[in-house]
Amino acid sequence: MKSILYVEDLTYTGEVLQEQKTGIFSSVISIICLLALCTTAWLILGKKEEVVRASGMVRPIENVSFVKSFTAGKIQNIHFTSGQYVEKGAILLSIDDTVAQKERQNLEDLMLKIEEKIKDTEACIKSAEKDLMLVPFERKIAYKRMENYFSVKTNLEKALELNSRIFEEEKALPDFSLANQKIELLNLNVEKSKRDLEQYKNSFFHSLLSEKETLEFQKENLSNSIFKMEESLKLFTVYAPISGEVQEISSLNCGDNVFSGQEILKIVPSSSENIRVVLRLPSSKAGLVREDMKVRLKFPAFPHHEFGSLDGQVETILPDVFLGAKSSEYAVFVKLDGNTLPDKKGMAHFLKVGLDAEASIITETGSILSFILKRLEVK
Repeated sequence: MKSILYVEDLTYTGEVLQEQKTGIFSSVISIICLLALCTTAWLILGKKEEVVRASGMVRPIENVSFVKSFTAGKIQNIHFTSGQYVEKGAILLSIDDTVAQKERQNLEDLMLKIEEKIKDTEACIKSAEKDLMLVPFERKIAYKRMENYFSVKTNLEKALELNSRIFEEEKALPDFSLANQKIELLNLNVEKSKRDLEQYKNSFFHSLLSEKETLEFQKENLSNSIFKMEESLKLFTVYAPISGEVQEISSLNCGDNVFSGQEILKIVPSSSENIRVVLRLPSSKAGLVREDMKVRLKFPAFPHHEFGSLDGQVETILPDVFLGAKSSEYAVFVKLDGNTLPDKKGMAHFLKVGLDAEASIITETGSILSFILKRLEVK
């Protein structure tokens, strides 16, 4: 029969272990080994994302448009309210254009007068060319003018005819010295009458051509003036350059005076489909950030535990820095994978321009072990 051994009499650890009940101890050892194995597997197989954190804001892809008045005057009508959505091309306000309209009317009246003068001149030219009274009586000024022309022309023709008849009669008389001198004098009178008649006709005709040319030049200048006036009249009506929500820069009322170049309001594009996030990335963190990197975005307005996050992608990094609140920063444009965040009930909530955003830019994905070794600076 084997002798009884008491624990207090044992001196070697191995003997103690052999005499202990090993059920619970073996379980503890197994659990520790399993935990060690799981930890090792987790360190090797587990993935860890290295991120650069930055903050920013939801902004429209299309820039905010500042609307200015292009002419000075008194506000006549206002067609918007602050916060109202307006379509591109919608009338925002109109400025009193009474003086400009009157000036345009004066120019148009002057244009009509010049056009009538041109028609009169053309009728006179045609009549002078045909040597006939072709001007209708209804055109009283031109008719009177041609009537005077033909009257003077007729008198000159009669004088020529008279001098020619006297000259011919003298030539038919017998020759003697005094008669020859008289004939020469009468011949000079005939030539002078011819010159006077031709000179009058040519002078009158060329004066008509010159007058028409001057009137055409005046018409062209006046047409340019009317065009400029019509273009300036367009400036008295202010239109929306883009679609979006109106934000007043200063409170305006009908009857207020505005000056040329004054900023009246701004229009913020409100379409949820054309938005992006603009991040302020400190220059100290910008070294590893590149375009096309994945970005995970959270929005304080939508609690993360209920709405989760929205993914995006680095689209553009502006090449130069700007001075931020604490340090120099880069502007990073992030293209969003969507424009809504669903809640736990599955209801989608649209993002709005101006919402704050917190971003995690994923610069690298690797094993947890490599991440720890990198933190310990172990190669």
